[in-house]
Amino acid sequence: MLEIFYDGSCSFCTRQSERLRMLDRDGQLILTNLIDEPFAPEIWGIRPEDALARLYAVDDESETVYANFDCLLEIMRRLRRTDTARFFSLPIIKQVAAFAFGIFSSYRKYF
Repeated sequence: MLEIFYDGSCSFCTRQSERLRMLDRDGQLILTNLIDEPFAPEIWGIRPEDALARLYAVDDESETVYANFDCLLEIMRRLRRTDTARFFSLPIIKQVAAFAFGIFSSYRKYF
């Protein structure tokens, strides 16, 4: 299972977490609202302020930490969007998409 951490005070993040719940037919995702639930991100080497500012997820079996665009790619894989994940993993595409994702993440509270 993949535990995804999101900022519950961000309306965009909350809407997207609800969308992920609907898409997760196989029960591969655990969505954790960082505002409502106790959370110690330091366990995985994540600073609390970073956990609220960016997208993070942890694989509960391997304890692999995914951050930012890599986290989004892993979510795609878990939701069986492998073709999409493969496309966005191509070197040039990934660089551009990761850059755009970083900018969007910085302004997500405005959506």
